[in-house]
Amino acid sequence: MIFSFSKNFEKNLPVIKIDKSLDQYKGKVIFEKLLEEANRMLKIAGVPKSAKKHS
Repeated sequence: MIFSFSKNFEKNLPVIKIDKSLDQYKGKVIFEKLLEEANRMLKIAGVPKSAKKHS
């Protein structure tokens, strides 16, 4: 399983555990064309103001 999802009912928070086998992809661009398209769209449309405040 890639990840599992459970809910901590005491605190009402979702808990997500990610499979350690995905570490092999850390730092690698898997979907290069989608990344290029997303970057192109951000250059055209810009980043929303609310997103700029949090960075």
